[in-house]
Amino acid sequence: MALITQSVDSRNHVIVAGGVTAGLIAALLRFAWLDYLVGLAVAVLILKSAVELVIELIRSRNEDTPNLSKFQFGFYERFRRSQLCSYMLFLVRNHEAETKDRLLSSVRRAFDFKGNILLQSMGVERFEGSDELIHFCYERLIQRKFLTEGPRLELTSAGERKLASNRFFLSDEQQIGFMGNLGSWLRIGFSLLVRWSVFFTVYWLATAYLLPQLPALPLWNSIDFYLLTVGSFQLSLFNLLHLAVGFALVTHAALRMSLIFQRHLSIRERRGKKYTKLQTNGFYSRVRHPMAATTLLFNLGLFFAFRTAWAIVPFAVVVVATILSGIIEERKELRKRFGREYEEYESEVPRRYLTPFLALYLGISAAAYVAGLIL
Repeated sequence: MALITQSVDSRNHVIVAGGVTAGLIAALLRFAWLDYLVGLAVAVLILKSAVELVIELIRSRNEDTPNLSKFQFGFYERFRRSQLCSYMLFLVRNHEAETKDRLLSSVRRAFDFKGNILLQSMGVERFEGSDELIHFCYERLIQRKFLTEGPRLELTSAGERKLASNRFFLSDEQQIGFMGNLGSWLRIGFSLLVRWSVFFTVYWLATAYLLPQLPALPLWNSIDFYLLTVGSFQLSLFNLLHLAVGFALVTHAALRMSLIFQRHLSIRERRGKKYTKLQTNGFYSRVRHPMAATTLLFNLGLFFAFRTAWAIVPFAVVVVATILSGIIEERKELRKRFGREYEEYESEVPRRYLTPFLALYLGISAAAYVAGLIL
């Protein structure tokens, strides 16, 4: 309880720091009411955590087991469950656990810390709640039809795709062309050079020739300031920030596109509309159109770097064109070609373009864009 209390207090310090930042922004904007609302929200959150801690402290004094699940980090818990499910699939695929009993006992041994001297010195012998977590993951694999029960456990096609989407459990064949050899690094380097060249060329042409011809719609005017001047080009704080973030997104897109090409050697067939085989593993087990998502990520980085409200216009055109292209491709080509197989794939992979991380990129960029319009 002392550790949990200290952790909650540290989390509240982070919340308070965020509230102070919001108060400073409100002072710059002269929106005093925003500072009041943020302060009230922070106070409510701190009082809420205090009440929850008092309740759990009283329960622990009465020798009841305190319920600490409400203080867990939800994202981490979901990630841990996902990794354990993938580990179970990995054991079945490698024929290290062919029955339910052998699978459960193998995973339990992984949670046995008796051979770990460091953990033993801290009095930790087993992972608390491991049995519940193991049974939860097993039932989840069966319910989602990743595993089939019988005399022997078998991976379904959905289970293979689930496992292939986790880079920590790739098979030897899937590792080929994905990482680790000179050829793959050369292809990644070439992809980076091409994308960087396109990025800086378009950025230079737009900032030097196109944007000066349009009405000025820069972002972050009220709190921006210049850092240095290079010839006729003045570099301000937010110009530099937008350029750095845009460059990072473009680099991520280049790496991702190179890895997709290396991981899926038949990607050219899909781009050429030949469709001899439906891609369902690897990147295609996360979203149905990873190449389109990578294109969106590249354009997001490119247009975000401009630091102007005009950038939303070409980006919106790219987004609409990409969405329409994906819908048309699915309806006219993929469903017609693969029929029931593609319908099952759609139900198992509901995301068409954006993984959770790409959606996070887009959300942060949208928030920064709106904040830039206000400031």
